[in-house]
Amino acid sequence: MVDQVRIEIRDRIALLTMDRAPVNALTPTMRTALDAQLDAAIDAPDVDGVVLTGAGRGFCPGVDLSEYNNTLALPWVSDLCTKIENAPKPVVVALHGAAMGAGFELALAAHARVAQTDARLAMPDVKLGMTPGGGATQRLPRILGAQRALEMLLSGQVVHASDTRLLRMIAQLTQGSPVEEALQLAKSLARKGQWPRTRDENLGFSDPEGFQAALSAIRTQIKEGNAAANDILQCVEAAQLLPFDQGLILERAMFEDRLQSPSARGARHFLMAEKFAATPPRTGRDRRTAVRQIAVMGRQTNLDALTLMLLNAGFGISIVSASETEAEAFSAWLARALQRDAKQRKLSDDTLQKRLSLLDSGTNLASLAKVDLIIDDASISFANPPELRPHAIWSVLEPQADARARGHAVGQIKPPIGLHAYSPIGTRPVIEMSCGAQHSGADVAAVMAVIGRAGKSAVLSTMRAGTLRAVLGASLYAAALELIHHGANPYVVDAAARKAGFDKGPFQLIDRAGLPSIHNRLTQFVEDRDLPDTAIHTLTRFIKEGQAGRSAGRGFYIYTDGTASQDGDLKRLLPPPRRGMKAQKMDTDLMASALIGALVNEAVDLIWDKRVRRASDIDLVLVKGFGFDRARGGPLLQVDLRGVFYLFKDMQTLAELSPLWTPKETFADMVKHGNGFFGRSVG
Repeated sequence: MVDQVRIEIRDRIALLTMDRAPVNALTPTMRTALDAQLDAAIDAPDVDGVVLTGAGRGFCPGVDLSEYNNTLALPWVSDLCTKIENAPKPVVVALHGAAMGAGFELALAAHARVAQTDARLAMPDVKLGMTPGGGATQRLPRILGAQRALEMLLSGQVVHASDTRLLRMIAQLTQGSPVEEALQLAKSLARKGQWPRTRDENLGFSDPEGFQAALSAIRTQIKEGNAAANDILQCVEAAQLLPFDQGLILERAMFEDRLQSPSARGARHFLMAEKFAATPPRTGRDRRTAVRQIAVMGRQTNLDALTLMLLNAGFGISIVSASETEAEAFSAWLARALQRDAKQRKLSDDTLQKRLSLLDSGTNLASLAKVDLIIDDASISFANPPELRPHAIWSVLEPQADARARGHAVGQIKPPIGLHAYSPIGTRPVIEMSCGAQHSGADVAAVMAVIGRAGKSAVLSTMRAGTLRAVLGASLYAAALELIHHGANPYVVDAAARKAGFDKGPFQLIDRAGLPSIHNRLTQFVEDRDLPDTAIHTLTRFIKEGQAGRSAGRGFYIYTDGTASQDGDLKRLLPPPRRGMKAQKMDTDLMASALIGALVNEAVDLIWDKRVRRASDIDLVLVKGFGFDRARGGPLLQVDLRGVFYLFKDMQTLAELSPLWTPKETFADMVKHGNGFFGRSVG
């Protein structure tokens, strides 16, 4: 679609503007349009030069990541870069906003670059387990040298165009729009009849020994197993040693090899999961007032970590407590937490004072009339519904309270939005939101924006907030406990879970949550699913012996000064193995299948009953809420990559032990038709 790249002739210079809302991603149609318009400008007799820019808020963020999971459409980014660099007319790029990944590579291929001072440049490929595919490893070292090129390529961090390390690659910096200056520069180069090509640039090679020294120093810093980083380093080294075209061939081979690697698939999948989760279900355009002031209403024990998170995100906070004493204690706790961060140099003194100024507290419900969002744990009762601003949103922490019942109590026509923050908040950055058709898209979008600004992912569900965590956790814990009923060692089960991708095993997680808490969850879980109650009996036995978890100093592990160690006397509390297939004879791969299979049985119901929006939300929760390795993308992606058939066969074997592992009909249908959670399955 040629209209995605507009062409305008200005004083014999063709201004090409990439214009594909919302961000000018280099989709196949965008690349086709750019290729066609470049040809048109190059062939036009009334055009002496070309300026390439982007419409809207930025230049170009690169290729849409979803394209990487399929055959890459032509023209590819490298083809466009080669066309730009070899053009018989000067090509100048005007940069503003974001120029990242393949978008940045287009800029590197141009003959000159003009940029706004705050333009954001980055090569994030390494964060996706990938190498660049448009020539960045060959062009950037020629301009900047090995050290500075690798700083960009291996960190993936955003660098502003005004950064002094980039002086060699930016011809001009501007405060305003760079387009006019770029047009003038293109005109000047055209008049001169000559212009620099990056492939011929050698300034970055001016110190050959320094170039090699930088490579050697950085090679020692690359973590073992980081294949993408090693590939990038090899390509940058080739930039100095090989002719330019051969360097490009090597980079392309590395790119294609990395493209379908498990690490790259996992990284891309998780990034897209975060992106999808952050997208509101509806536009919310009818909401004109952003959330700035938030009231947290209730007990400190329920709200403190969440309130600190919101205060650190820059929101004004009004604490509403049941008594002045509670309000003062809550405020004092927050002040100490901020001061502790300041002492640890996480906050400057100026930032500390600004955040403290955002905080007020008391018992007066009249303060609710000044806020945009109320977060309520339902511990405060009142005779009359409080007065609110017309656009104010009421939310309730679940499972501390039932949103619908609380809505009636506070005079809300619709139930409040349910929220459930995973604990510990500092290491489990996900918040479940319970919302339905009765909630306006604008309100849902506004609350999601608050959660996103606080650095967390919001996962929407039609269930009570917290149910997603409860059912996934219960399935994982039930599977682990069922395994030990068939003779498996709890510590071997935990090792199998870590091998599968979890940072902690299920018995470590049970200890952290507390055995009584897990006992309550599992009691409801096995009753709802008509499963054997063997898991409940095991937990009851441990609790009666005082082994209630980490807080008690003993659970499945022994805890000394916060450090866990195995309990040599644990066998006395474990159930005798059942007859039949003995789990102690299982290998860790089958134990891992037992844990993942139980999760999959729950996941298929959650997805196909539309209690979550998409399968990637399950992976997001299991990564951010349960500590699954984000580099692997999530358990459901791993099932797809291994092949759903193989897990299905393992589950059929495990079903001999418990109906917990009997494959759900929906999952059996997936296997029958060769479908995975994210497209066709490989197995």
